[in-house]
Amino acid sequence: MVTPGRYEAVCGELERLLVECRNSRTGEPAVEAIERGARRDPMALGRSEADLTVVWRGVAVALEHPRLGLIGPVPLRRTGGHTGRYGLAYVRTPGVAAGDGGVRSAFDVVPTLVALLGEPPSVRMSGRPLT
Repeated sequence: MVTPGRYEAVCGELERLLVECRNSRTGEPAVEAIERGARRDPMALGRSEADLTVVWRGVAVALEHPRLGLIGPVPLRRTGGHTGRYGLAYVRTPGVAAGDGGVRSAFDVVPTLVALLGEPPSVRMSGRPLT
């Protein structure tokens, strides 16, 4: 917990620490942008708003900080299981029109990515491409 009087300073310190982090694999900055939910008044945040929202630059499984050193690596996992009822995929690539593909099985995600790469899905692969 942070007192209201220290809120701005702590948010600023966290922003500086995050901006100093580099992707340990590429050496590039790990953070694309940081958005503030509220300035100076933490009580102005809505119930579902975050103090800071970090927009990561690509995928980093480990961060390198000039003072704190190596942070990670951590396993690259997505939330939820792979055997759940529904899958989720956000895809942005030439040739794919924006839109809602509807509710589909989690097993349809991998065949969709394979099809987008121009390869035929394996007969052993579960699910069907969304394309």
